[in-house]
Amino acid sequence: MKKKPISVADILNSPGIILGIAALVLIIGSMAPWSSVLGQSVSGWDAGGGKLTIFIALIMLGTVAVSLGYIRIPILESVLPILSVSLVTGLVVFFGGLTSLTGQASWGLYLTILAGLVALFAGYRALVLKTQAKPEKE
Repeated sequence: MKKKPISVADILNSPGIILGIAALVLIIGSMAPWSSVLGQSVSGWDAGGGKLTIFIALIMLGTVAVSLGYIRIPILESVLPILSVSLVTGLVVFFGGLTSLTGQASWGLYLTILAGLVALFAGYRALVLKTQAKPEKE
């Protein structure tokens, strides 16, 4: 049996994959430089905010594992719904990144903000797919 390659439509129809991409981008952004002053870079991990964003990325990855069926524990399915987790983590990361922006901001902080936007997009796709799945009441 030949496997079909994954397409962009497959990714857009799976909020779990989108949130997984956001989590991986967030991990990279958390470890990357968040500020650069006179040639000296400070990573997100060293600045302190990176530790929080790594924790948020782990929550995202746990939600992804549950939503894609890699972890099958019934209580986790109700505790980690993809829609609410992606919206809350996306908002926290996005606005947390925006408040950290200064004139010395470096690429890691921008990547972290992008991860927040991707997580919000995952929440949007989850909402769209959930509303499309509901049958119309007549």
